[in-house]
Amino acid sequence: MKAKDQLINLPLQVLQKIQDNYSTALGIPISIRNLDGELVTKLSNASRLWNLIHSNAEAEKKLLKILKVAIEKCLRTGQIVTFERHPDTYAFLAPIYLGGVITAFFIGGLVRFGNPNLEIASEQAKLIGIDIDNYLDSYLNLPFFTKERLEAAANLIKLIGTTIFTLETEGAAITKKNQQLTTQLEESNDLYKRIFETVTDGIYLADLEDGTFLDINPAGAQLLGYDKPELLIGKAVKDIYIRPNERSHYLEILKKEGQIINWPANVRTPQGQEKYFETNAKLINDQQTGRKIIQGIFREMLPRNHRKI
Repeated sequence: MKAKDQLINLPLQVLQKIQDNYSTALGIPISIRNLDGELVTKLSNASRLWNLIHSNAEAEKKLLKILKVAIEKCLRTGQIVTFERHPDTYAFLAPIYLGGVITAFFIGGLVRFGNPNLEIASEQAKLIGIDIDNYLDSYLNLPFFTKERLEAAANLIKLIGTTIFTLETEGAAITKKNQQLTTQLEESNDLYKRIFETVTDGIYLADLEDGTFLDINPAGAQLLGYDKPELLIGKAVKDIYIRPNERSHYLEILKKEGQIINWPANVRTPQGQEKYFETNAKLINDQQTGRKIIQGIFREMLPRNHRKI
């Protein structure tokens, strides 16, 4: 059976869950596509610029050509590919292996590596048929990455996807029985948690109502100046802000929109050091308690790259 034909037997529902969680954590659109570049899962977390581009037939046609080239390179090398998905924006292509053969791809992006090129922005605004201010606003809402960070994100999701697919080929057929489905979901979630404990970005959960940290990964605690996560659990998030009113503004937007992208935060560590972070977050429901939970990821920014409120 060809790898493309095997795709229908794979645990796409599990990968969709991982795709959605990873997309939320990074704040970028992610989807799974087959060897022809066709969508096989629902796109997660589409950005404003993504929607604008894909609503334009000419821009869409160019994107498909670029994607085909990236797929050919990935199939040839067997490795992740980072590429310019749309002028001055970037994405990754991460292969998913089944039995040693590339079966599908994770595609993540758009992201930006810096400030917009005004000449490129003007050209693309005309192509899409919108004014330059609207285009720039959509561009600046894209997550800020480095090439190294984008490659790390691609390699991590490649590992997750290939691991789940490998479990399927070894006989743990997730769809055979409800009990097997539950077991595999638990294993994939445990794997997801273990991997995320090693990333360099901060990942956290906070209670929306009382504003306290419910959980945070080791990297996040260290970025905020704490030796271990336990020292932050139960602590009010606003207490680490240099200006607590910024937190209030953040919550207003989050409650209204349900998510927030590239939020600039000014934080003071217990050691008195001022740090600058950029945060992506989303409201989720706690299935056990029914409470609203903030799930987010943050990364440290250099002062010159930090957008002020």
